[in-house]
Amino acid sequence: MGGLLTLAGEARERFERLDHPGFGSGLTDLDGYFLQRYLFSADVHLGRKTRVFAELQSGLSSGRAGGPRLTDLDRVDANQAFLDVAVGPDVVVRAGRQEVGFGSGRLISPGEALNVRRSFDGVRLIVRRRHVEYNVLAVRPVDVRTGAFDDRASSGQLFWGAGAIGSHPLWRGARASVYYLGLDRSDATFAQGRGLERRHTLGSRSWRVADTWDANLEGILQWGRFAGGPLRAWALSGDVGYSLGGRAVHDWVCAPMRPAAIETPATTRCRRSILSSRPPPRTRAARVWSAPPMRSASRRRCGSHRVGG
Repeated sequence: MGGLLTLAGEARERFERLDHPGFGSGLTDLDGYFLQRYLFSADVHLGRKTRVFAELQSGLSSGRAGGPRLTDLDRVDANQAFLDVAVGPDVVVRAGRQEVGFGSGRLISPGEALNVRRSFDGVRLIVRRRHVEYNVLAVRPVDVRTGAFDDRASSGQLFWGAGAIGSHPLWRGARASVYYLGLDRSDATFAQGRGLERRHTLGSRSWRVADTWDANLEGILQWGRFAGGPLRAWALSGDVGYSLGGRAVHDWVCAPMRPAAIETPATTRCRRSILSSRPPPRTRAARVWSAPPMRSASRRRCGSHRVGG
């Protein structure tokens, strides 16, 4: 039985200064503040059926008036720590702490823009059949705490869902995803008060990437109950992008989007993953969501977003 070990790391330094945050309702900080995020991961493949992935995260904040936000500070903790076991041809069971995302990531995603990335504790089933990938999961969000190795799964929230990603049946050259999400929160807080929330979401996303143009469309429908009352909400979103000077160079354009249990940067494309027949991860290896990273700044964007509830 052969093995493969991949070590990786990432450092992100960011300075922020917000003028009139929250449209003037937030605390003004004319001096700005400094954010740091460090990631270090180890990816071990044991033969063709077993994989262990672990990732440490450190998010630091300094100089912000009013102190760090909830997503700014986590001195050091396990962002991901999961076990993958192939239980059949193109069937993988993943258990442990992992990043999760569906659709464009508007409702649930690892939160790349945040200083501290999000993760979940639970189990996921990943199945690939021909050109379609299916995901079924049941997880609890991880509550981020500021100390060392003190993050814990939320006992008051349960999240479950299922989704599929494949070629678009009507739009040539495009991709499509459909998903269902369920959320149970025992003590949710809204403007109307606090209480038990059970929310269901049904969504669909379609997107296409060409040499210079790209498009992304998504629709979401929600229903459920909060504190004994009904919940109804919906959202439609779309954006179109154009890359100036021909195809821009991005790691998500270099490798075509194919269904896979593990989405990885194309810079590691020269090596194939034992479990997924895709490149092994460098840093964040648990992506199963369909949203591509942002394209470069050398482009013009236009789009619309409409929400109702």
